[in-house]
Amino acid sequence: MEIQYKVDVNGIIKVEPLSINPNNSDISNVQLLFEQTNSNFDILFIKFYFNKNINNLQEAETITRPFLTDFINLLIYKFNATFKNPSVHSYIIGKDSLIATGAITLYNQQNYKITEDDSKWLSEKIINQSLVNRLKLNPYFIQYKSILAIEDNISRFLLLYGLLYEIKTDQKSVDKYIENEEKNVIKLQTTKVHQKTKVRLTYDETIYTWWRNQAQHMQRSTDIVEVAKQFNTLESSLKDLVFKAIKSQI
Repeated sequence: MEIQYKVDVNGIIKVEPLSINPNNSDISNVQLLFEQTNSNFDILFIKFYFNKNINNLQEAETITRPFLTDFINLLIYKFNATFKNPSVHSYIIGKDSLIATGAITLYNQQNYKITEDDSKWLSEKIINQSLVNRLKLNPYFIQYKSILAIEDNISRFLLLYGLLYEIKTDQKSVDKYIENEEKNVIKLQTTKVHQKTKVRLTYDETIYTWWRNQAQHMQRSTDIVEVAKQFNTLESSLKDLVFKAIKSQI
């Protein structure tokens, strides 16, 4: 018996199947099967093989969904990839197999080829649940995973910055962290009126903070089209910065 989930994938290349033993009494083996296409997205199939007879789709999902989540979390952690929520939309029940295809979209701006060492790493981490459990329990990782599934790039950028702000606790610490990680980060000048003295203070902010503040404190002169353009340009590197901050907490 088997259940198969279908995943649209962009940026992770592996033609040969990966076989992983989850060390579970109900699941005998998990295979990651990659299929190249002529479109922008290749296809990844995640197939679970069972040690016992499965009576219906609900039973198959109940057994495999936790492992599917674990695999997705590990792939995010390993490759900083982005998934939408998985959903099964068709299935066939036969004497020997149960096949379901689900809509899971994986985005990854890096063109990374999965190696046999990566396959071993996934197997080890699934069997040794230490990292899997830490990912499940880390609130920053859970937020990060949800943010990257959001379609709107303005909302996604602001939420990514907000998550980094939450981790570092204030804007000054955010900029200090960014400057340490990105030595050549562009800085832009901004002016702020001191609340008590009313004196106008001029200082530099990183380009991430400057454009985030343009969106957060919109004025009549704010060009929303330019804000969206800048967010789109900066999002990939901001994502990496946020993810690195999260990994230091895991």
